[in-house]
Amino acid sequence: MSFNHPAVKLEPRTLTVCSSCRSVPRIVLSGGWVRQWGFEIGDALLAIYAGPGALLLKIQDTEDGRSFPASILPGTPHLVSKTEAITLRMHPTQVRTPDGRLPKITIIGAWLHDWRIRLGDRISVTRTDDGDIRIQVQPAAPKVREIKTKKRLQDEVAHALAMLDSHKAAHPELYPDLPENLKTAYLRKKLIDSLKGTKHDVLPILWHYAARTVKALIHTPEEAYQAFLTTWTPSTLQFTKEYKIALRNSSGQLTAIVPITGDAKAIIQDDLTFILGISVLGVADSIILACNQPDGPPEPNKDDSTLAQKLKERATPLGVRLSDFLIIASNGYYSFADNGQL
Repeated sequence: MSFNHPAVKLEPRTLTVCSSCRSVPRIVLSGGWVRQWGFEIGDALLAIYAGPGALLLKIQDTEDGRSFPASILPGTPHLVSKTEAITLRMHPTQVRTPDGRLPKITIIGAWLHDWRIRLGDRISVTRTDDGDIRIQVQPAAPKVREIKTKKRLQDEVAHALAMLDSHKAAHPELYPDLPENLKTAYLRKKLIDSLKGTKHDVLPILWHYAARTVKALIHTPEEAYQAFLTTWTPSTLQFTKEYKIALRNSSGQLTAIVPITGDAKAIIQDDLTFILGISVLGVADSIILACNQPDGPPEPNKDDSTLAQKLKERATPLGVRLSDFLIIASNGYYSFADNGQL
């Protein structure tokens, strides 16, 4: 590399060991400051080993004075073994001129490796009291760790907490120590997000049936039975099996009764998410499931029991309680709650 200083001062220089075209280390000292330090174009120099990572450039007097012809220098850099480098501990060089005006000293060769001067090293160039040039590899500067401001730290903490909250909202089941109210809120949000863009358009259905539902108070299975009977006609009650879900608020008031299409198996497979979405968006504190029994006494079958169990398991983490499941007939009903099946 070339190092040019228009201002000639007797002060240290800092350079970097660069690569030559042959990929061997090369140090180039160039500029008016070289002459100011007492080195003239044509001076013969000797590179002397001065310890690991250090060398001295001394003027070498020859028979012809301070100059010697460039022809006595190696035409091309040659590899020098470690043994040879330690034995000789010196290499010739010369002050030359790249442009006819400024002096230039080039130090090049694989032997610099053996003297612990390697590509990429930062080196200091100083003038000794004896008038020599001393080149010394600088120790690697320790990495300065950034001192972050309080505001930046607060911003990073806030960002990390926001990312954590987002992950908790997406996967609340992975955080067993999460407060129950927060876990419930996250699960509700996750459920509502899952309904977006699906075939279950919950809100219009909820509003439609909420407007048609008589807002009665329900505290017992009998009151629930009477409320459900108003939604069935005698013909549909006795001939077509249908499931319905009733939503209650925390005071026990009925807010909506919504029909669910399909049998128990189809509901378990396809419509549990719809029922839960209706419950959450309807701000229900508890729900009552019901189905009619067209033939025979009102008794649950295996599929009804499975549906009740599945719905309870899915609704509880959302903060919605399945308070009862009624099997309804024209002459009576069967209550899961009364029979200890919930």
